Parts: sequence; structure tokens; C-alpha cells
Amino acid sequence: MGGYAPLEAPSPLGFSLEFHAHHSHGPSAYVSAYESVEQAALPYGHSRVWVAQVLKSTNMFNLYETLGFQDHARGVFAVLGGVRHGQIKGWQLVEHGRVTNVFIENTHFDRAYTPHRPPEQVRPQLAGFEMDSHMWNSPPWSHYRPRPGSTPQEYAQQLQQSANDLMASNGLGVALGWTPGQFPLFHQPPESDGHHILHLVDEAAYRAKIHADAAHLAKGSRYRDTAEAYQLATMARTAATHAVSEAAKVADLTTQHDFLGRLYFASARREALKARSLAVRAEKNAQFALISELTGEWLHMSRDEIDLEDPALAIRATQTLQRIQAIKARNDIQMQAVHDKEDGLTGAAAEPAATGENTLLWLPKWEAKSLAQGLERSVVKMEILAAQFIDKAIQWSITTITEAQQILAQAAEKAKAAKDKKDMQDAKTRTVYSLAQQTDKLSGSPWAKSATVAGLTIAGLTLAAFGLGAAAMSVAPPLAAAPPPPAAAAHGLATWQTPEDFGQAVIAGTAPKLSAQALADSLVRKAASQPVQVKAAEVEELLAEMALQAVSESAAKVADKVALLAHDRRRARRSTQPSSPDVPFWLAVARRAAEQGALEAYSLADVKLRPHSSSR
Repeated sequence: MGGYAPLEAPSPLGFSLEFHAHHSHGPSAYVSAYESVEQAALPYGHSRVWVAQVLKSTNMFNLYETLGFQDHARGVFAVLGGVRHGQIKGWQLVEHGRVTNVFIENTHFDRAYTPHRPPEQVRPQLAGFEMDSHMWNSPPWSHYRPRPGSTPQEYAQQLQQSANDLMASNGLGVALGWTPGQFPLFHQPPESDGHHILHLVDEAAYRAKIHADAAHLAKGSRYRDTAEAYQLATMARTAATHAVSEAAKVADLTTQHDFLGRLYFASARREALKARSLAVRAEKNAQFALISELTGEWLHMSRDEIDLEDPALAIRATQTLQRIQAIKARNDIQMQAVHDKEDGLTGAAAEPAATGENTLLWLPKWEAKSLAQGLERSVVKMEILAAQFIDKAIQWSITTITEAQQILAQAAEKAKAAKDKKDMQDAKTRTVYSLAQQTDKLSGSPWAKSATVAGLTIAGLTLAAFGLGAAAMSVAPPLAAAPPPPAAAAHGLATWQTPEDFGQAVIAGTAPKLSAQALADSLVRKAASQPVQVKAAEVEELLAEMALQAVSESAAKVADKVALLAHDRRRARRSTQPSSPDVPFWLAVARRAAEQGALEAYSLADVKLRPHSSSR
């Protein structure tokens, strides 16, 4: 079980090829192999025998050439440490001394034993001739003669050291699973124990394959939505963890029992690495599915559709972006972890067993550490590529959603501008309508009809309410002020001091006229004070139209409206003298009352002036 090994531990002299040629059944460090099936079966005579065909390896030495072409050693090879089970190609049946066509292949043949270069079949340093043999006088053996004065025991130890040095050189021992300093290569266990151990390792390797198949199934399954993709990724990740755990069991068993070859472990590790690779891809698929789902709404929505979307869309975009950024944070952590793992591979622990997917799976006596690290690095590289792929997908998603947010912001700005414009138009409509209503109200008396002068009571507001107070009209100080010099009466409204002076100025035609520009300015100030947020250009457009309508209704007639408070239109235009001494005073009172919003004084002036008004 485990192959063909020397029957007992060799003595130091057992490392001598000369000793093995004559005492192959003694404490030799070698087993014999032959060039032909017939030669191997010859010792068994006519018995029915199975002869193993083995792969040549670097621990096989040609006895015939190494011992100086001795006839008894022709066609015989000495195999240092033994022949492992994985080196056996199969078994040939020999019956009655004849080779049959019956051949049974070894299902556990391991091609990894195939040497990378032809084995060196001559090993003169292990010839081990008698110390006084004449062969030491001829090359190549003369280079390895026993040290002068050494005893046979010391020379035997020298042979043993040469065998150890040979196995330690050029990776020979690692290729054969040799434990340094140990011969034979393995020990045959009792049959019952061996079968039990084989069952354990075979089961663990089989379960590793089952879990790898489960990971493959999870990765290859179609998913209907993101939740199902994550479920499959979890299944693949769990399967990979179990596969690695089973491979670690195989590693432990192989390390503990030297008769086991590397084939079980190599197979289990291959399945574990495959499962991990599949889990990485399944995880990448799930992550990408989530990113695509979160981004898809914005990717397939046209600019017009985004413009027409409800206001909640902006909130949803912000929430989506926050989720994408959370995915990015997790992916950044994952990427850093795998980079750290890659950097740490050169310092990975030398333990052969593994308890998790991040632990190096390595059998030190079977392979160079660099081989295990290379296999591990291939999976880590795949993890890095997956993290980089997800990072690119995240950047694409962030760009897509950010562009959508910009469109939403532009749409919101346009909607706000449209609303402001509508509010402005509504205010305009209300103002014009109020102007028209108020004009109708003031048509009750001849003089009151003319009270629309400068929009004194337009829309229920006095000139003062419109912002046309003393500053706009150059209104003089209070009534009690001293009268100005007579010569100053012709200089305009700023010179009058009493209502009577003002009345005289109006009748004389020297009072200033309220211009359309003054009315427009008042409307600008009024509109600017209203809670309507509009652009400056739109304000000017609105106010210009309002002023035009107001002027067309009243301000164009400002020149003669005050005079019409006392006389009808025809007489007022022809006459420059009042019909009663107190009329100018009450005209001035009415004007001042209207300017200051004093409705009672305005009504009193109306009563006083009605007798002096005439109807057409």
C-alpha cells in the first residue's frame, strides 16, 4: 500500500549500491526495478505474477553502469527510498513466464512524477565498493574513494550523507515527497489502518469536488433578480469555504501519513481553488446586478422623461447615490484586503493545512513554496480584477446618477421659473383688473371722475401707498408754512405753501403735470414690494405693460383734472379764474387729502365742491 518501499529501515551500509546488488533483501535503502517485464518476473518462475510498470525518476540508478558493468547487475535499477504508488502506470500480467496482453491501468497514476529532464542513471558516489576495492583507482569512482583512515562504519555514514545530499539537491526529494533525513520515502501501514486512512482522504477529496461542483452550479445558474443573484453568490461562497476546508483535511492527512502521495491533495486543492474562483465571479455578478438595478432607472430614462418626473425623483436619486456610495465603500475595503493578501503571500505561513480560504494550501515536503504561492496568487489576482471591475461599474453608476441629478436640478429651476412667471402674470392680471374696477367706482361725480389723476385711488391705494409722496411730487411743507414771494408762483409746485396757493397754481396752469414716467416709477416701486419672485427682465416687462395701461386710463389727462374738480370740462379749459373764492382752497385740500390717504378730508372736500361742479 502506497507503492514499493524497502522492507525495513536501512543501515548506513544499506545506502551502498554494491551492498544492494548482493543483499537486496537486507537493510537496503533501495528497491530493484528492471528494464523488462520478463526480467522482473524471472525470480517468480512460472508463477502467475503482476509486474508493475513504473515511470523513470531521478531516484533510479543504473546498477550495471554504476558498479562498473558487472554482469549480474545488467538491466537492473536501484530506486532510492522506494517507488510511490503514483509512479506506477499499471500492472502487466505474467503467466508461466510469458507476458500476457492483460494490463490494468493505475487510476491514481500521477504524471507530475515525470522528470523535467532525463534522470542521471550513474551515481558513482553511491557505489559503495569494499574499502580496498581496485575500483577506487579508476574514474569516476576515484573521485569518491573513502577518506584515508576512515573505518567501514564511517564510510557507511559517508554514503548515507551522500544519499541525503542527493535527495536534497535539485528538488529531487520534494518531487518525491521525501521527508529530509528519512528513509525509506514512506512506511507501509498495516492493511486495515491503511484502508481506513485511504477512505478518509478519498472522502475528503471527493467532498471538495462536490462543493466545487456546487459553487459551479451556483455561479452558472440564471437569476431573475438581484436578490436571487446574492443568494447564489452566498451559496457559491459557502461551497468554496467547504471545499477549502476539505482540501485542508487532505493536506493534514497527507502530511501525517507519508505513504499517501500528493495526488489526493493536488486534486482537492484544484477543486478548492476552482470553487474560490467561481465564488469570486458569482460575487462579482451579484454586485454588478445590484449596481445595474440601481442605475438602470436613470440609464434608460430620457431627458424629457426626467424633466416630466414628479418631485420625488430628486429624492430617490439622492438615496440611490447614497446606496452606490455605500457599495463603493465596501468594495474599497475588499480591494485593500486582497491587495494586502497579495503582498502577504511572500510571507505566508508554511503550515500545510488550511482552515480558511485565505490560508495558503501547501505541502512543504511535496512542492516548493513558490508553487503554492503562485496558485494562491492566481486566485487573489482574480479577486483584485473583480474588485476593479466593480469599482469601474460604481464609477459608471455614480456618473450616470450625477448626470440625472443635474438634469433634475435644471428641470426644477425651469419649473420654478415657470411658476414665478405665472405668479407674476396673475399679479399683473389682478392689478389691471383692480385698476379698472377702481376707475369705475370714481365715476360718481364730475370732479371725482377726474380724481383718477395720477392713479390717486387706483386699486384702492393712494399716491402715498404707491410711493409717490412729497419726494415724487415735490410736495411742499405743511399748510402752516409761510407764503412764498409772489414772484415765485410761476416756478412750479415746489414753491406753493398753502392749499390756496396750490389751487391758484393749478387754475393758472403753472402746477406741474404728473408724467407717465412718474406713474411708471410708482408702479415699479409698488410691484417690487410684492412677494413675487421674478427675474429683473420679467419685472421690467410686466411693469412697462402695467404703466402703459394705467397711463392710458388716467395719466394722459393729468393736465386738466384738478381744474375739473370745480368746473365741467369745457369751462375749465376756457377759464383760468375760480367761480368761488373758496374753491381753490378746497381743491388744494382735496389734492392733499388724496395724496395722504385722508379719506375723511377727501369726502369733506367733495361735499364742499359739489355745488360748484356742473354737469354736461
